[in-house]
Amino acid sequence: MEPLVLTYDNAPNDNTRFFVTTLQQTKWNYKLVGEGEKWEGFPTRMRCYIKELSELKEDQIVLLSDARDVVAVRPPNEFVKGFLSYGGRVVTSMELFCEGYMTDDKTTGSQCIPLTKYWKHYNLTELPNRKYENMGLVAGHAKDLIAMLTWILENKYTDDQLGLCNYLNAFPHLVCADVHADLLHTSGSGICCCTCNNILQSADGPTFTELLGCGAFFLHIPGQGSKGQRFMYEAVLDFLKHHNGRKLTDVYSLRPIVWKEISVPL
Repeated sequence: MEPLVLTYDNAPNDNTRFFVTTLQQTKWNYKLVGEGEKWEGFPTRMRCYIKELSELKEDQIVLLSDARDVVAVRPPNEFVKGFLSYGGRVVTSMELFCEGYMTDDKTTGSQCIPLTKYWKHYNLTELPNRKYENMGLVAGHAKDLIAMLTWILENKYTDDQLGLCNYLNAFPHLVCADVHADLLHTSGSGICCCTCNNILQSADGPTFTELLGCGAFFLHIPGQGSKGQRFMYEAVLDFLKHHNGRKLTDVYSLRPIVWKEISVPL
């Protein structure tokens, strides 16, 4: 069964249309939902997702993706294998920042909170660099995504990302945080012009090889109210208008790389 991308936008703009273009270029099955709906906050999107997911087979692997700040950069041929390598749990994208800050004491708890119980469940005392939850890219089986979204709504979270943070803390055994951005990459490299933490943000930035299909399958550049994030997003779009995640392998007439491919040392 091929994976499916579900992305919501009630009023698609040029960014959304470019995301769709990258999905088409990399040969993903996708469905853009919600067009024309009255937006009443993130519960609107969550209810729409639940409706769409309920019409799929329970074991369908689905990626829920933001529309206006995401691009598809790798073909889907190895996505299922990559997803299942996380144990078949819901896989969530992670980032360096919470509400624009890299430390817990600066945040308000209105959009995200520390994943204290999640890390404790997995006996992690030294936290990863990407320690904050992001709702922009979340993958899972349809039935598990329905359960997650239903729980968030029933617990009356109006911000889906905050709801997801609390879901991770409540049910850490059901979720896997993609802390290395192997499957799903949310990048905050442009925030503060890469000066909040130059080393971490530089390592978190998009690379040519990632944009050419040799890394994560999707790249998310949130927070485009930040001038730096907006610049990074536009730079990625400029590159992808001329190249896409199939062109590097086409140079050698090769199939797309496999999940975690290990080649013979030179």
